[in-house]
Amino acid sequence: MIGQAGGKFFNDATSSVGYTNEAARTFQFLKEQQSTGALYYPPAQDSGNIVNQMFTSGKVGMMFQSTGVIGSLLDNVKFDYVTAFLPMDKAYSTPTGGANLSLMAGSKNKDAAWEFIRWTMTDPQGGLQFILDSGYLPFTKKMVESQQMKDLWAKQPNRKVAYDQLQYAVDTNKAVAWPQVMQEFFKSIQAIMYDNKPVEPTLETFKKETERLLKK
Repeated sequence: MIGQAGGKFFNDATSSVGYTNEAARTFQFLKEQQSTGALYYPPAQDSGNIVNQMFTSGKVGMMFQSTGVIGSLLDNVKFDYVTAFLPMDKAYSTPTGGANLSLMAGSKNKDAAWEFIRWTMTDPQGGLQFILDSGYLPFTKKMVESQQMKDLWAKQPNRKVAYDQLQYAVDTNKAVAWPQVMQEFFKSIQAIMYDNKPVEPTLETFKKETERLLKK
């Protein structure tokens, strides 16, 4: 949402935040929606499952959620629904999200680990089957061009929207300190959305903590 408002999470030098008033604009919008009852902001603990259950039971009409849950919705949603791009403010923007496979430098089984990664990336029964079953996005051109993927998208157009939205994707987690920065950001979210702390002072504290972490 910061990107949609025209800002960036990190500045180009990855030394501080990359926004001026865009983050405050984002949180002020969320608080306004929350105050009217238009937005339900779930508890931090198990928020994904809580929102999924609220959506499938018809308690909320729209949710911001990972495309990775679409596979599980197939068996639980008893009504028609559509997926859409994340709404724009000044621009379309979406994080890349996702997960990672890593080969550790200290691994005692590098050959086996590399074989598993190779299988995941190249074998039709590897990563592609996971993508087809879950709703996560295909991560190689070969997957995108596979007949299985084309058939799935033709049958379930909702599954292709997130892939089309990748043209507006922004890879935010470029800093080594990303996990620590995100923990500080989660604290700021909690302070603003749960504890009703003032937006701008909370974000100023987050900015200072971000700059401290990025200097390490």
